[in-house]
Amino acid sequence: MTEYELADAVSSYATQGGTFMALWISILSAYAFVAYTTGEKLLRSQVIWINCLYVFTSFLCITAIYGSYKSHSYYTSQIKLVNPNSPQSMYHDLAILVTGVAILGSIATLKFMWDVRHPKAE
Repeated sequence: MTEYELADAVSSYATQGGTFMALWISILSAYAFVAYTTGEKLLRSQVIWINCLYVFTSFLCITAIYGSYKSHSYYTSQIKLVNPNSPQSMYHDLAILVTGVAILGSIATLKFMWDVRHPKAE
């Protein structure tokens, strides 16, 4: 691949990863909003349904985030072979870190729903 094609791939995967990250944040925010506003009023079946939907969509987004940033990292390393002075930067460890933070964020939001539905007696 030429340097231009590699730079284009790097840019495409960076944009794709950012898009999936924004989508994941939107899903997380919507779930947290529902948990905060109506979580205690939901029936058990409704909570099961919304939790399953949330876990499924979060998993899809997190998988897409990791895949995008992993590809971004790969093509960044390839462009560095062609031109070591290329300004692009991305490391596989960063893809893993971002994925881990997203997983923890999803778990924390599930815990938030649990806390809303099971308040501690004061």
